[in-house]
Amino acid sequence: MGDIPEDTIPRTRVVTDADEARDDAVTVLVTGFGPFLEKFPQNASWEIASRLPSHLSVSTPNSKNPKTINILVHPAPITVAYHTAASLIPNLLATHNPDLVLHLGLAANRSHYAIELSSARHGFARTPDVEGRRFVREDLEKEGWDKCPERLETSLDFEHVWEEWEGQARRIPGLLREQDGEGGVEIRASDDVGSFLCGFVYFASLAWFWKRGWEEAVEDRPVIFLHVPDCPGEKEIEQGVLVTEALIRALVESWLAGRRKMM
Repeated sequence: MGDIPEDTIPRTRVVTDADEARDDAVTVLVTGFGPFLEKFPQNASWEIASRLPSHLSVSTPNSKNPKTINILVHPAPITVAYHTAASLIPNLLATHNPDLVLHLGLAANRSHYAIELSSARHGFARTPDVEGRRFVREDLEKEGWDKCPERLETSLDFEHVWEEWEGQARRIPGLLREQDGEGGVEIRASDDVGSFLCGFVYFASLAWFWKRGWEEAVEDRPVIFLHVPDCPGEKEIEQGVLVTEALIRALVESWLAGRRKMM
């Protein structure tokens, strides 16, 4: 293989003073899914996303005032359909141009919450969606995904996000399960988003940022996927909201820390 010219290698986006002055608030775009399993007529990812507040705040070093977080929840659950999602995600990102993106999805076979590191561009032809359709090679090429790497990771500091998330969650009394297994919920870091719509939407967002980053010669994919367990009652949904709020604060803290390092 020949060497790639240095001026074509994507770099991390550099923060300027103008960027800092542009807006004190950080915008986080959040999505959830609609139902797709008869056993789970309501999708916990949407039940949680739709109950999030429109604003949060987080303390930052060397600042007297907390940073405002604007939470922009897409007003409808994403239909569990490949082609619908393939059209929706790029439009959402281009329209809102968020600082950070958080996708929520149901992992019905899990009893814990998990942030996911990456997603692969293949495997979406295996399982039909709610419309009975699959995402085949021709669809992948139409979206330009054949030019993307086989697997894309978030550009956020995943380990730091995990540490901040755990720290934020522990500040909420009784939210996390104790070591003896009593009470609360369990949160984990994972790299198993799967090859159904959860993995599909995650890759769609990562690919959108990857393509934009290649054009601008930057490496910026500020996206995270959160798998949530089934939440059969209001208590479980309320716990899910608190877990997600803690993650949003962690994402913003980690993202801001990364920007400060580049200044």
